[in-house]
Amino acid sequence: MTESSKEISVQNATAANTGGHTFCMLNSLGLDSLTTENTENVLNEALSAIVEHFGADHGYIVLKDDKGELVNVASTYRGEQGEAQMTASDAVIDKVMETSAAVLVENAMQNPEFVGDVSFQRFNIGTAICVAIKTSQSTAGVIYIDSTGSKWDNSHLEVLDFIGRYMGLALSEVRWQKKQRENKRLIATGTAALQLSHSVKNMLQMIGGAAEIVDFGLRTNQIHRVKKSWEILKPNLERMRKYTLEMLDYSKDRPIKPANCNFNRII
Repeated sequence: MTESSKEISVQNATAANTGGHTFCMLNSLGLDSLTTENTENVLNEALSAIVEHFGADHGYIVLKDDKGELVNVASTYRGEQGEAQMTASDAVIDKVMETSAAVLVENAMQNPEFVGDVSFQRFNIGTAICVAIKTSQSTAGVIYIDSTGSKWDNSHLEVLDFIGRYMGLALSEVRWQKKQRENKRLIATGTAALQLSHSVKNMLQMIGGAAEIVDFGLRTNQIHRVKKSWEILKPNLERMRKYTLEMLDYSKDRPIKPANCNFNRII
């Protein structure tokens, strides 16, 4: 085997080993079990795996909330430093959110682009990586890790960027499933409303007739007619109120709250 052939074989073996290692890393994140109800727990566990894999000191997952504001949904620390306060650089996070491009900050405290960053100086950060979490529609947030001692290069940046894309796909799937559930619930609500329309029509007719009698009784001072009509109005108004509240209650989105139960009693 020639020297060039040996070199190619070594490169292929290294690439295969790196790819396999990255695949194992993705499996360890547990994002395939992500749901609307367990998002925070799963992301915290995934972040712990990321921090351990990269040898980072601090890690954060920051996502946009319903108002479009960035919220820290997961944090992990390997040491005591930074536990009381977030060490992530706002400038780096803002840049990634704005450009959706992965950022590697080497020699952070002397880096000319972020030379005035308070977080780098205060927490003695040496290296930081921040990548976008991209969903099907936009950049939903970022994964951010930093370290006082570990040194990372573009290969680490590429791996974390790939993880960010993978996490974005998982979040997109969760949001799609949530939207599907909402659509099904709205369809069911509309179907139920259609089925109730005949009953509602009958109630409205009775209410309308009783209201005319009440109006006539008040104008002619025939209180006994008013009292008799009220006996018709009252139960129908109560039924209308009940139907309306039940429909509103059914259409609300509620998080699942698992609880212990007697399974034998249920079946």
